[in-house]
Amino acid sequence: MTLHARITALALALAVIGLGVAAPVIALAAEPTAAASDEAKVRAVLTKAVNDAQGAGLDYDSMTPQLATAAKAQAAGMASLKSLGAVKAIERSGDATTPYIYKVTYEAGVTLTWEITLAADGKIDYLNAHQ
Repeated sequence: MTLHARITALALALAVIGLGVAAPVIALAAEPTAAASDEAKVRAVLTKAVNDAQGAGLDYDSMTPQLATAAKAQAAGMASLKSLGAVKAIERSGDATTPYIYKVTYEAGVTLTWEITLAADGKIDYLNAHQ
C-alpha cells in the first residue's frame, strides 16, 4: 500500500495550564493504514514513544522519515514533557473511525491527548500530543 503523507503542521509548544511549561506537539498528516488496526500493537508503540519522550528522547528509527524529520526539528521542546513527571496511566479514548487516540495522565496531574497512526511497515507516521 502506498502511503501519501506530507508534513502539514509543526508546532513547537502548547501551554500546559498551571505549570508554566510547554509540551511539544508533533504532527504529520497521513492516511490511516490497515496496519493501524491492531490496537495492541499501536498501544505498545505509543507507550514506548511516551516513555521515550520522558526519558532519553524519541526513537527516530521507529518513525517514518517524514515524521522523524519533523520530530527532530522539535526535539528541544520535548524536554518540557519531563517536567510533568512519570506516566501514571494511558487509556484509549478513540474509536474505530478515528486515529488511535489516548489520554495520558502524568504524575503532575496533567492529562495530554496523544494521537498516533502506524504506516504499513509498523513505523509511526502520525504522532500528536495536545491538551
